[in-house]
Amino acid sequence: MKKIVILVIFLVAIAAYQAAAQEIGSGPLDKPFGTPGQNYVSYVLNGSVWEQTGVRGTGHSFEDGHLFLNNEHVQRELKKVWLHFVTANNSTWNPGTDPWPVLSAPGYAVTSDARSVDVSIAGTRHMYQIWTIRPNPDSEIIDLFPVLQKQGNALLWFEAETWCVPEPSGILTLLAGVGGIGCAWLRRRR
Repeated sequence: MKKIVILVIFLVAIAAYQAAAQEIGSGPLDKPFGTPGQNYVSYVLNGSVWEQTGVRGTGHSFEDGHLFLNNEHVQRELKKVWLHFVTANNSTWNPGTDPWPVLSAPGYAVTSDARSVDVSIAGTRHMYQIWTIRPNPDSEIIDLFPVLQKQGNALLWFEAETWCVPEPSGILTLLAGVGGIGCAWLRRRR
């Protein structure tokens, strides 16, 4: 009976992990993945100077329209990067025809998953963009220059958050090890 309980717990853990992995990338673009991982950074335009207003992790920088994100140096299957930037409603940047920010991580597969524009907040436009990088790189650069070049000071604020998703094989190995220890413990008790 105890072996069955351990097996059920093991199978439930695998199912929960797979369900969580499938949830990545679904839902609204406004904070779709819950609490971000180690890396988070935000900047606000104060006059003509960009001031960093929030940071988690280290080694981030923003220079010449390029946001450099330094990552935890742990191998992960994939990484989600979420960008939220705010412009004045009267800016000349057109999200339908003008270039969006670009994420680069040389040597890694980068895909743009989704884009969204929200104009429901008076006087501003909130733009959201999500990328997937496989596997988790040591760092990546978000190029905001296309937006800055078109609008200048009309870009008011932006933030980037990241989520590193562990490799399924690592989780499964851990769960298999725990299950094996549990079975050995049960066998020894008899």
